Formats: sequence, structure tokens, C-alpha cells
Amino acid sequence: MDARYDLTHRPSRRSTVLLACFLFTAVTAANYYALRYKNRWARFESEFEAYSALVRTISGVVVAGTLVLILVGAILTKNALNHLMR
Repeated sequence: MDARYDLTHRPSRRSTVLLACFLFTAVTAANYYALRYKNRWARFESEFEAYSALVRTISGVVVAGTLVLILVGAILTKNALNHLMR
């Protein structure tokens, strides 16, 4: 079977790391352009400063919890795909 069509072929560790670095750089650049370029963040500062400390703390916990759930989902998906590929 031709290697191009082999579904059991796994990308190398190096290519995975390079893809992750590229995605990180792209997201960082998009974030910079969306919020920092020409100080667009200033439009949102007053809104966030108006929130109480309790609301900001709860929001931070919710965001952190969401990130943990996303990471757990990614790990479980990876493990499920690895199991299917065997």
C-alpha cells in the first residue's frame, strides 16, 4: 500500500511540535492585531474595570475550568484515536 494513503501513519514528534508552534504564533499574532494594534483594547478596559472583584474572580475560575475541560477533552480524544489506530 502506498504510504500516502496509509491511515495508520503517525506524524513525527518534530512535525507535531512545529505545528503547535505555528498555531501558537498565529493565535498570538491574531490576538495582538485584534486587541493591541492601535490600542483597540482601550474600548474594553472601562467595561472590565467596572466589574466587581467577585465577578472577576468567578469569571477567572470559569475560564480556568473551561481550559482544563478543553485539555482533558483533547487528551481523551487523542487516547481514543490512538486506541482506534491500533
